[in-house]
Amino acid sequence: MARYPSAHYSDLGQASAIESPPNTQKSGSSAALLGTTGTELLKQLNAFDCESVSTADRCKHPYDDLLKKTLRGERSELPAPPVIYWFHATRVAPDTRFEDGIQPLSQVLDRVWAFLGCLASAWSTPTEWLAFRNGMRGQFADQYARKVASRFNQGPFAFLVRDALLLRDQMGANHDFLGIPEIVEDICLCYEMMFGHCLRARFSEATKPCIVKFKSTGPRPDALAAALMYVHRKAKGQELERSCNTCYSGEGVAVPPGDIVQVEWPEVEA
Repeated sequence: MARYPSAHYSDLGQASAIESPPNTQKSGSSAALLGTTGTELLKQLNAFDCESVSTADRCKHPYDDLLKKTLRGERSELPAPPVIYWFHATRVAPDTRFEDGIQPLSQVLDRVWAFLGCLASAWSTPTEWLAFRNGMRGQFADQYARKVASRFNQGPFAFLVRDALLLRDQMGANHDFLGIPEIVEDICLCYEMMFGHCLRARFSEATKPCIVKFKSTGPRPDALAAALMYVHRKAKGQELERSCNTCYSGEGVAVPPGDIVQVEWPEVEA
């Protein structure tokens, strides 16, 4: 018989982002959408063992479909959450207040260059810094140019599950956003390649890891399935994987300051 963990469903919900609005209990979030209680949902999730499913069924149905069938029977479609909370990972100066919300790349790019120019001022004059911006070359310059030109890279971006930021090896993340934003890394690496000065180290010294939690009401039918897979694997003590998370893209539209719920400064290993 399965042994249920001592953690409550609401404790697990702290790290996943399908939550009730403020002033309501977290355990009434995903469970309420499914017409059950947090305790009962956790029992149902614990009872599901993917390894006990026949090989034929596992080949025919992906993990999330098998989990949904366990919870919903033949009604395999999950309801879409009315409110979703997302986790945006970045690294910024410690006095950052996000008073303008979380802005897309096109709206913050000049400020990024100005900030890095100040950090590089011991090595480059403002004129030399501008010449570098206009004359970037090499692999990292190409990466930078592709991101700036692509509407798909405008963001802002975020994760459904907070652990995706902290357990990157388990969840298949390919970049440490708390260590350095991608566009900043491209600029720093290009500068280092062209001039030999370690701008990344200066950036790390001047900034802190930051997680910004915000809410959205945009329709995301995939969100609840990812949250349930996260809670299931977490409750059973299993390793997390990429399917336990999904991502948000603002597609060039800023997250307004009124949608920001919390700004967190986590202590993470360098």
